[in-house]
Amino acid sequence: MRRLAVILMVLAALAVGCSSSKKNSSAATSSGGTNGAVQLETHDYSFSPATLQATAGKAVKVTITNKGTVEHNFSITSLHVSKDIEDGKSVTVTFTPTQSGTLEFFCKYHVDSNGMKGSITVA
Repeated sequence: MRRLAVILMVLAALAVGCSSSKKNSSAATSSGGTNGAVQLETHDYSFSPATLQATAGKAVKVTITNKGTVEHNFSITSLHVSKDIEDGKSVTVTFTPTQSGTLEFFCKYHVDSNGMKGSITVA
């Protein structure tokens, strides 16, 4: 519990330090680094960050760590991605968005009851 509080304080400090004149969002955003690698965590019942960025035609490698107490899933219907992540485990998923726009990712086990989803903005 204390670790979660520290993480939340660090994220809040980063959000304040990185604010701009645009409307702020409470969701963290992550983009692929030079090799398209992204770190994502599942919690009970959310993704962190909930917004990702990608480039059309370039592979994105997402390592998902399940910090929750139940099994979760990472799915992108339009790209035929579906990968389960057991509690306490990590998995890596690689996909290539084919066109610009917005993709939705979600946990197929908890999207309906808990709204466990996020988005990928593809440039």
